[in-house]
Amino acid sequence: MSALIHDGVSRLAELDNGILKLQLALDRGNIFKSLMFKGQELILIKPENYASDERPTCGCPILLPYSGNNQEGLLHLGDECYQSGIHGIAHSLVWEICAFADSSITLSTHATQKTKETYPFDFCLQSKLSLDENRLRYELTARNESERVMPCDLGLHPFFLNPDLNRTIFSGKFMDGRMLTNEDLDFDQVCKSGYLCGQLRELSCILPNGLRLTFNSLGGFLNTLIWSGDPHRFMVIEPLSGTVNAINEHRNRFNVQPGETCKAVLEIKISDRQDT
Repeated sequence: MSALIHDGVSRLAELDNGILKLQLALDRGNIFKSLMFKGQELILIKPENYASDERPTCGCPILLPYSGNNQEGLLHLGDECYQSGIHGIAHSLVWEICAFADSSITLSTHATQKTKETYPFDFCLQSKLSLDENRLRYELTARNESERVMPCDLGLHPFFLNPDLNRTIFSGKFMDGRMLTNEDLDFDQVCKSGYLCGQLRELSCILPNGLRLTFNSLGGFLNTLIWSGDPHRFMVIEPLSGTVNAINEHRNRFNVQPGETCKAVLEIKISDRQDT
């Protein structure tokens, strides 16, 4: 079932398959306004931030063309230099619906005069989200509509409700077959600037209430950052194609030719004690 509604702040596109219910705030950067599993809310929304014109610090902001803060707050593109803010320039854009069905939605947004003041490229950013039983698939695609090569990275920044990070059980699998456990994580680092897991293919988080969230990179996202600004309120699991300041150090994941695209895909599986 799908619907388009308005909550007084933003248009909301809603998908509901009876197990998962997702709401996307189209006028607030296409962030998750809500993600519910069997009626239980999973996403943190800060009402004052959500209702403001400030950068979304809740839901699930989209990161383009970089994540985090670049060194000295600057973006270097050849001989050009631009002021850069945290997490790029896409997190607050207005989105439009391209296709809308009962179990999936495709949306897009474009560069504006304001974004080109700090990232001088014309681009089209598209997201496709689909629900399949207890799985959410998120495809993020950027097309270069400029006449020169567009360096970029892609990322997502979902805020998940979590009342006790210290009672959360983490496990994962790296792309080379190595395993990740709680003993490998530096939780002090998680609560400061975040703990980066490079080349992580899969991450599983068992929350104190028994819910299990499993994140699978299906292409493009090569790294995962685990962070919490409040370990008794939320955790953030960031799938990233690159790392902080990668675009300045020419280590960015994508260099998109004019007219071409880059893409990253994430799957989130949600299960409980009765559904493992």
